[in-house]
Amino acid sequence: MLKLAVDLSGLHAWCGGDQRAVVDLVELAERKGFDQVCLGDHVIMGEDTSNYPYGKFHAPSDWPWIEPLTILTAIAARTSTIRLNTGVLLSPLRPAVFLAKQVASLDVLSHGRVDLGIGTGWQKAEYEASGVPFDQRAELMYEQVRVCRELWRNAPASFHGKYHSFDRLHSLPRPRQGADLPIWFGVPPTERNIARLAELGHGWMPLGLTLEQTAAGIRRIQAAFTARHRDPATLSVSHILVPEFGPDGVGDIEEAARQFPIWSAIGVNVLRLFPTMFCRSRDQYEFFLDRSIAARGQTT
Repeated sequence: MLKLAVDLSGLHAWCGGDQRAVVDLVELAERKGFDQVCLGDHVIMGEDTSNYPYGKFHAPSDWPWIEPLTILTAIAARTSTIRLNTGVLLSPLRPAVFLAKQVASLDVLSHGRVDLGIGTGWQKAEYEASGVPFDQRAELMYEQVRVCRELWRNAPASFHGKYHSFDRLHSLPRPRQGADLPIWFGVPPTERNIARLAELGHGWMPLGLTLEQTAAGIRRIQAAFTARHRDPATLSVSHILVPEFGPDGVGDIEEAARQFPIWSAIGVNVLRLFPTMFCRSRDQYEFFLDRSIAARGQTT
């Protein structure tokens, strides 16, 4: 069944900057039937965003990027069914053993609702400020996943890689979902990334791709799953649905709803919707949720 995700980006503006009030909006999305909540990540922001690879960067330098795992913990305490997705967390900016502990703790507190979406980002300034080598970020990310899996699987755990090495360490609690906690990669569909996703991941979160490019990427990843004797039907794919914007800068939810079956047909099983793209204000939020759920019902 096609699932719907609500993205939190920009919702603080509807709440006078009160990030706690954003949790109320997620509670309503859960009651209406949304399946997942998503939130992107920047640990720190430089003022030069000219290297953003997907056109003009949407947020000013003073945008309040709340830390995703922190607010998802608050959401976990106020919800019971909606899944908690980082979309995407810049994992190389966090020590692997700390990431393993954070994610496991959130999964325990949420009773097993974490979908860990990770990526490497594009802004070199973030890595320089964090003391992490920018040109090694992808290699570091994939090794982090192996570290997390080892810590989530064994106690004591041992690991020896290029960036991490330890023997007989304990990291508890383990995730409620176990060592196979779903990990989604927000990466371009290169040969290397596809091979790593098929080896280590459960989902793909592409960005900036057309329908045709996304469909081609899905086929290649599914083939890689098959080559590793994994069921390609278990691949999850999340797509950000960007609407046609009217003169007022607001997207048409009715037009967007007509795209649901098109994306579903190529193998996308999670549509990620940004309420700020479809609503002029918080007053329109409930209608947006209702219309989205109704359109999903017509797709299945």
